[in-house]
Amino acid sequence: MSVLDTRVHRERTDGVDIAGTIWPLYKLESLAAGLLTLFVVLVVTTSAQSAVLSAAAVTVVVWWVRRVQQHTFRSWMHSALSDGNKPTRLQDRQT
Repeated sequence: MSVLDTRVHRERTDGVDIAGTIWPLYKLESLAAGLLTLFVVLVVTTSAQSAVLSAAAVTVVVWWVRRVQQHTFRSWMHSALSDGNKPTRLQDRQT
């Protein structure tokens, strides 16, 4: 008797395994930026309201910017590899 395994096994190199779940790096970067902002603003202003609002804003902005950058890079890599071209460095393409 044979069984068809329909699960897709993907190797993700742009994430960190936390408790069996792979977290994309952009999520961890945004959380780190938010925590850093929280502590810096809290020390400078001694106002919890300012610190929380600033940290939330920085976390959201970093989250979305890095997510869009990652998606754009993956789209570029996919199109470059599907055309049969090797991805090149930016310096090589500017000549």
